[in-house]
Amino acid sequence: MNIKEFVINTLKGTAIGIANAVPGVSGGTLAVVLKLYDKLMDAIDLNIKKIKENFGFLVSVVLGMGIGIILTAKVLTVLFERYNQPTQFFFIGIVLGSLPMIYKESVKESKLKGVNVIPFICGAAAMVGFTLLTSGTPIAGGSDTLTVGYAIYLAVVGFAAMVAMILPGLSGSMVLKVFGAYDTIIASIDTITSSGISMSERITACLPLIPAGIGIVVGVFAAAKIISILLKKFRQGTYCVIAGLMVGSVYAIYSYAFTEGESFALNGRGIASIITLIIGVALPFLTELPGRLSKKSEE
Repeated sequence: MNIKEFVINTLKGTAIGIANAVPGVSGGTLAVVLKLYDKLMDAIDLNIKKIKENFGFLVSVVLGMGIGIILTAKVLTVLFERYNQPTQFFFIGIVLGSLPMIYKESVKESKLKGVNVIPFICGAAAMVGFTLLTSGTPIAGGSDTLTVGYAIYLAVVGFAAMVAMILPGLSGSMVLKVFGAYDTIIASIDTITSSGISMSERITACLPLIPAGIGIVVGVFAAAKIISILLKKFRQGTYCVIAGLMVGSVYAIYSYAFTEGESFALNGRGIASIITLIIGVALPFLTELPGRLSKKSEE
């Protein structure tokens, strides 16, 4: 691989990293649009020969993804601190805007079957139930809160997020958001890359990333097999569970938008939240637009 190809792939990886860091935006879809998806799937196969052949390509894309995620983490940390309610409403909009795409994927091979309403309801109920059990409060990372149970939980969520990240149309960061691990991971990345932070603070911030990272690494290599099995045998049911989790996550994200005792009010902040909600609904459609235009031009 020459320098030009390395730089181009790094820039493409940066775009995918930014997409992966924003809940509701599919990094897999962007990889398809940028014509990297098939090569990436081939490169992460559990085959040493293929990994060696594609090593330069993998390094350039992973480097770009890392840059994109770090840049996005910085921006999102500021938004959560200063404009939490409009930011959370933006994510609610993204969830709602993504649902038509999930439905479209679920009926690609056959019409929606009535029986698949059950996995949809189960997914939504599980998400709302989880939110109620955790009182709608994201768990903060740190040495004093990273119990063995939470470490295992982060590993499982990281694994699930990686599977979703690889599948076009789904968002890995949305999985993290749905299960309450997103804010923890974004805050940890921001702390690690901040200046004026002591080594002990950086190590503490790293703690939640270790189990999540293990889950993500395992997910990279297991995702292709899992996705293949689920979509071959239970395609529609799988997408219905995902849709249910997403609908249930609206309640979860809404609860993150307010501190205790607060509620929605039609003031300046409330109007800003409605605007960001509308922008969020539109974003998934806009991310699919280049792919649709490309498909039309090919036809």
